[in-house]
Amino acid sequence: MADIYVAATILWSFLFIYIILASIDFGAGFFQMTSSSTLKITSRFLSPVWEVINVFLVFFIVGLVAFFPEASYYYGTILLIPGSIAIILLALRGSYFAFSLYGSKESNLYKRVYQITGLGLAAVLSAVLVISEGVFINSGALHIEALLKSSLFWSMTLFSMTSVIYISASFFTYYSFIAKEDDSKRLFKKSVVGWGISSFVCAVFVVASLKLHNPVHYQNMLEIAWVFAIGVIALIWGIYFLINQHYGRAFSCTLLQFAIFFFGYGHTHMPFLLYPNVTLHSSFTNEAMAPMLLTAFFIGLVILLPCMYLLFRLFLFDRDYVQGNK
Repeated sequence: MADIYVAATILWSFLFIYIILASIDFGAGFFQMTSSSTLKITSRFLSPVWEVINVFLVFFIVGLVAFFPEASYYYGTILLIPGSIAIILLALRGSYFAFSLYGSKESNLYKRVYQITGLGLAAVLSAVLVISEGVFINSGALHIEALLKSSLFWSMTLFSMTSVIYISASFFTYYSFIAKEDDSKRLFKKSVVGWGISSFVCAVFVVASLKLHNPVHYQNMLEIAWVFAIGVIALIWGIYFLINQHYGRAFSCTLLQFAIFFFGYGHTHMPFLLYPNVTLHSSFTNEAMAPMLLTAFFIGLVILLPCMYLLFRLFLFDRDYVQGNK
């Protein structure tokens, strides 16, 4: 029994780390599209990490298939169209990085593709959460038309897009401060408050739409409303720290806010992986396999996390590198 929740927590944590790193990446494209002055600072961050961001997504997908094979079977069928779109968008973004970093000259076309596909990926990936509510599935097939007409889909799409921009703006405000890029810092700082409030408003619409589409999940969220209230307090504290120029603390509050929202959402979604039939218990792998899988993932964590720490320590937050001195 404990193995089930340990496995679910590990996978949900991998997904959360991916969402944060990907949000910084996706939002960077948006800011490059709206202001060319942000290109230098965003490129400085993305150059060392763009190849490793998707490692966490791969770990999550592999873990889902290994720990919850029945769930992966259902999702593999249902997500054929959204998954195919996501893979194409990821391939286009990878092509941009390959051409921009290793090519002989820059391509404006690839640059535009990179800038646009970020928000597109946020929308497509957020659709998975909407589909997991189960109301758009009939006889094992996804009803695309009903999905596109639902308020839950559009509110979740707007929430994902605004959140991506908000997280990215919050991070790059702090990163610009470290890099002593005052012009970029002012631009990102102006964006944080507006996009943060927009994200919160969209989150309210998501919850309201959830009441119409999945009352059980909505009721579960009401039962731990105090947890989500802490997330709102973290948002307010983040804005307070931002105004008072404590940019590191402001970004920490942003991380705390989304951690509370994300893990609170996951907790209230349990035990269902796909409403109403696929649960943690019904889809979990056999008892003999579970300990070996957990051991393998633990070893993977032991290897991956120190490597990520070294990457961030030696490159991303090394003052000489951040300030463009090396």
